[in-house]
Amino acid sequence: ANTTLTTTSNGNISFAGTIDGSGKNLTLDTGLTSGTISVTGAVGSAAALGTITISKSAGTTFSSSVNAATITISDTKASTSVTFSGNVTATSGLTVTGTANAYNVVLNGSSNSIAGATTFSNTGTVTLVSGSGSSTFTGGVTATAPSQVNIGGTVQTTNSTISIGDSDTPTVLTANSTISAGNGTITLGGTVNGAYTLDVNTTGTTTFSGIIGGTTALTSLTTNTGGTVAINTTAITTTGAQTFNENATLGADVTLTSNSSGNISFAGTVESTTSARALTVNTSGTTTFTGTVGATSPYLASLTTDSGGTTAINGGSVRTTGAQTYGDAVTLGANTTLTGTTITNSSTLNGGGYSLTISGNSVINGAISNATTTSVSGTTSIGADVSTTGTQTYTGAVTIAGTAATRTLTATSSTITFSSTVDSTASQANNLTFGAGSG
Repeated sequence: ANTTLTTTSNGNISFAGTIDGSGKNLTLDTGLTSGTISVTGAVGSAAALGTITISKSAGTTFSSSVNAATITISDTKASTSVTFSGNVTATSGLTVTGTANAYNVVLNGSSNSIAGATTFSNTGTVTLVSGSGSSTFTGGVTATAPSQVNIGGTVQTTNSTISIGDSDTPTVLTANSTISAGNGTITLGGTVNGAYTLDVNTTGTTTFSGIIGGTTALTSLTTNTGGTVAINTTAITTTGAQTFNENATLGADVTLTSNSSGNISFAGTVESTTSARALTVNTSGTTTFTGTVGATSPYLASLTTDSGGTTAINGGSVRTTGAQTYGDAVTLGANTTLTGTTITNSSTLNGGGYSLTISGNSVINGAISNATTTSVSGTTSIGADVSTTGTQTYTGAVTIAGTAATRTLTATSSTITFSSTVDSTASQANNLTFGAGSG
């Protein structure tokens, strides 16, 4: 029969063995002062119970598996926990009620399966998965009310929404973790920290709203192909790689940092939303842009890479409303147009056998080589040698930069054209020479 157990004077309820009863309901209530609930054996191992309700307690522990149609947590004493140490199966759903008491909910099982759309409304912490296990919420999961969300394994849905964290709810990784939603949307609304890998997989939209790795850098961050990643945070920090395998949009000025030479890669396009955004990439590894960057309005505000690594521009176009500053060595993987106010290459630029077109002003502080042609529509400060197999065209005024320096322009079997003045840096007698074969 359906059973309700209630203790007076806040006594404890303890089950040393298993609990079975196909389709039957079980309600447990020990009050909110000191009475605890402890279930040592498996619940519903022979057949699923109906509804298991934790009405009130000062802490509840299920030490083994729990199998029921519905699990309801109505209330628990503040700062205590309802802990499921074994696997949880809820074939109809899990209800976690928000109350004035900030209690915690912990799923420690290695394989949890919860049907329906689950919302964690408790205002203590919630552990969605731990110990590199998995928790499947078939109808989606929302955890924005708790004070913190802990993830240590796989959280997944069946083509349904995952919404974890907000400005008041940080997420902490406790093991290498994967969040997967099929074609459902995934939103990480708060900060995310923890020295572990994080893979986020959906063919829908992934949104990062809070700072990632700001307190404890992640080991790596990876998104899968087929969807869109909305980078709406101001900073993402990892010790290793950051790999965005889908088209990316920027909803804020953002700095991406790898502290230990990890590669930072964009496999798709990079665009701003609403207004032009600044993108800064800091790594001594390789920064790769496979698709176009800022191809459509409102474009990017600026693009900056730091020194010490390399930048591979393979998408053919980078457009900003402001400056582009490449602090590390650049390689081109396609005929490339860089559009901005001022384009600065502080290290070498290897054209890879492709053309380089700069629409804007150019500051050349690193040697340019192995390009078929180069052209600059604005002014040019030449602070290093430039070598091409084809033409070089400088439309605006040219300044030979440096101190008592000699700069060499080489256009093998082709011409070098200056459409405006050519001067040395003020008060400096710099030299300009032309390499063999230049017409």
